Amino acid sequence: MAGTISRRSAVGVMAAGGLAGVLAHRLESAGTPATSDAATALLQVGTRFGRWTVTAVHPIVDGALRIGCKGADEREFALEVLARDPSPLAPSPPATTDGLAIYVSNGGDGWLPTEEEQGLAAMTLAHLLTTHGKGGAIDALLTQADRVVSHHATLLEGATSDPLA
Repeated sequence: MAGTISRRSAVGVMAAGGLAGVLAHRLESAGTPATSDAATALLQVGTRFGRWTVTAVHPIVDGALRIGCKGADEREFALEVLARDPSPLAPSPPATTDGLAIYVSNGGDGWLPTEEEQGLAAMTLAHLLTTHGKGGAIDALLTQADRVVSHHATLLEGATSDPLA
């Protein structure tokens, strides 16, 4: 249908833009790991990315950076930024940058399907970080596997709590 864009086309465009940003970033920097301040300086309460708005940026806890977001429909949800795991056995997050993996925190155990709108928010956030040169590794973040090993008891307690907290 003329005038519409499919989800596959949108993802392809965002992926191509993200790849160009990663390549440009690699040419501009030596690739040293950043501090969490690099990403959080870009992400402040009220920052808009696409049709979403940042509502909270929490300090890094248990190896994850939590970002509260809301969409145009005013529904709030949380994204978690972790270190990207290069292992082929690692679970695939909805979005990645050169050094980061962005997950939707929906209170599940990884088996719940991701709401499309929230997954698109994760991809758009990854694109924003990449185009601003903030998609590299952050020292204090853990991969999902390392986080589960290091903080499994805390994560199990939090699995039944509010994902927005």
